Amino acid sequence: MSRPQYDPLMDEIFAISSGEELSREPLVSPKYVMRAAEILAVDLLEESFLVPVLKTLLPSLSNAYQSGCLEEDPCTVCEFGYAFQELPSSLSLLAKERQAQRQVAPEHPERACEECGGEPIDYCPACEGVFCRGCFQRLHCRGRRAEHLRLDLSMAGFKMKSNVETMQNQVVNVQWHPFHDDHGIRYYYNFETHRLLRLQLMCIERSCAKLLFVRDAMAAAKLSAPSARRVYPRVSASERAKLRAGLAEDDFEGFCVNTAPNSEEVRENVIEKPATDAFRHDAQYMATHISIAPPESKLDLTVRDTRALPTPASLGAVHSALGHPLRSDRNGFAPAGHPSDEFYDAAAARAPPQPVPDTTQKLENEFLETIEASWYTGDAEPDLWRQYAKRAEELLITMPLDRILRVLKAFVMAKYRGPDLLNRIAAELARETKNASSTRLCQVFHWLAKAGIRDQTLMSLMGNEALFRLSDDFVLDMYIEVMNAHARLDLRNPRLVAAMLREMAPFFRELSKDQCSAVAPLTVMTVFSDDARVQYLSRCAELNMGLPVRMTQPAVLKQFRLLEDCLRLDYHPTNLPGQVQLWLQNLKAESEALDNVESTPLSPVEDDICRVLQEEMNVAVTPCLPDGVLTLHLVMGKTVLQVMDEYHDYYVTAAMNEGHQRQRLIRAETKLQQRLIWRRGWRLLTLDAEEWRKLTDDIYKKDLLEELLVHGQRSIRH
Repeated sequence: MSRPQYDPLMDEIFAISSGEELSREPLVSPKYVMRAAEILAVDLLEESFLVPVLKTLLPSLSNAYQSGCLEEDPCTVCEFGYAFQELPSSLSLLAKERQAQRQVAPEHPERACEECGGEPIDYCPACEGVFCRGCFQRLHCRGRRAEHLRLDLSMAGFKMKSNVETMQNQVVNVQWHPFHDDHGIRYYYNFETHRLLRLQLMCIERSCAKLLFVRDAMAAAKLSAPSARRVYPRVSASERAKLRAGLAEDDFEGFCVNTAPNSEEVRENVIEKPATDAFRHDAQYMATHISIAPPESKLDLTVRDTRALPTPASLGAVHSALGHPLRSDRNGFAPAGHPSDEFYDAAAARAPPQPVPDTTQKLENEFLETIEASWYTGDAEPDLWRQYAKRAEELLITMPLDRILRVLKAFVMAKYRGPDLLNRIAAELARETKNASSTRLCQVFHWLAKAGIRDQTLMSLMGNEALFRLSDDFVLDMYIEVMNAHARLDLRNPRLVAAMLREMAPFFRELSKDQCSAVAPLTVMTVFSDDARVQYLSRCAELNMGLPVRMTQPAVLKQFRLLEDCLRLDYHPTNLPGQVQLWLQNLKAESEALDNVESTPLSPVEDDICRVLQEEMNVAVTPCLPDGVLTLHLVMGKTVLQVMDEYHDYYVTAAMNEGHQRQRLIRAETKLQQRLIWRRGWRLLTLDAEEWRKLTDDIYKKDLLEELLVHGQRSIRH
């Protein structure tokens, strides 16, 4: 096979590609780059930026030879030869342009140490800075910088890169260019100084130097460390027998002479002290006798009585008032029998408090009878109950727990929402909680949840008391009442709930129908654990709660229909038994077929809103629309307007009436109802009833409704 004779470089390339002459040096190497530069008239000293072009050209020539383009097709050879002849002129033009650009900035700027500004000697490729020898050693003596390489100043600009792929066919430095040897190890070559640098070997040498330094330091420390170990001569078995038999006392004395150290060899400590140490011989002063002179048996006491001394003359008449008695009916003396004239009696101080006077008890009984009579007769005048609230705040401080509960019950049934009175009742209940019985404690839980008094401190105190009494006198109904209260108040006491569920676990299969009905749907959804929820639903399925629908009370049917909606829309269980799923399906089918749920009427505020929408705004409004177990009020297409009432929809908190930053928390039942409405596909808008009552003109009411319907839910203040 013939080959064209272009130049010696072509011969070597063809030999490497065809296998005629095997060389251990790769094709892309400094040797062949310099040969190509000679052929193409490229000065590598001035145009070192063309090294990547030459490195790319070498594999192209090899591929052309291997494919036979330079041998078989004459046109290709001519074209390649033409391109080969035109390449130097193109490269020279490129070199002239880049040379003109380099003339703008100096090629060799003056360098200075980055720390002290002195003459630099070393270069750190990791820090990419030049330093003098002292600054380099000071900055790289500890930490991660101690692992940095120290290069010569001529290698300034050389950069360390961790990603090898990004360095391929790239110039890391103008003078240093990357290559690979026949083993694939990267190295760098400088065409100006013809030096070769291998970073891997430098790192290995640096690590080896560190290891050698550590080894030498440890060896030196080991040799110089003092030791208190004594080396005694070995004794044979026969000599030990002689010593035990006492036959050779002279030999034993000789042994002691040979082995016992003399006074010069005795050390005070393991580390020998120098002879110039001031405390070297301090032991000789420790055993000396210390003598202390006995004390004199004489004591001088001087007693001065200054109680009856006359007033010094230097004070004069200015301080004559000091001798006058206090201004009182008894000339400054306390009345007879005053506690200040008696000694303090600790036992009397621990005595129980005195009973409440009969007059106060009579006033309390009359007040309770009055408010209970007003509640029974249905007298819910707001002004009247405000007067009752003021009187109750005066009498609560002396009331026992049972009367406080009667006051709370009366105000809750009258739908009174004064936060001051309810928070005052909560404070008095916290004082009486410790001495309350378990039954009274459950009654407090019930009425707090019904009133919506959300006091975290009070609930924590009561929860701790209930936790102490769980194993004593709590029954199953009490467990249900306490968990219902926590669910309705949206409070969590993990220790109490976990203990109650642990106590209730064996009794879920023994629940009666009344006990199953006593568990609120909110408790099942938010308080029960997954295991407790499955056990409770399994028991309800066994008892067929709510079935048949015609024989079930409306309140109980509504409760279990709400539970079915919650399980289907708001909670998606995946491990309910088949019996529970069948019971829920039958309950839903029969309830929808009968559909005897009574709808709730509109409130006065909702009636007024409906009037404004129909008369002032000409909006088609459906006042009441039953949707399963829920009754939707003020329905406009797919939009539902819900009026948030202060009594039914908000909790009573301590920060409820603190100006503009008052805290108004929505009740858990209201939030559950809103979630169900939203999951049924309705657009829900809420309007505060208190904000509506502040508006006295239909024009303002119309503007409020228009802004709410157009812009959606937002906080509106007037």
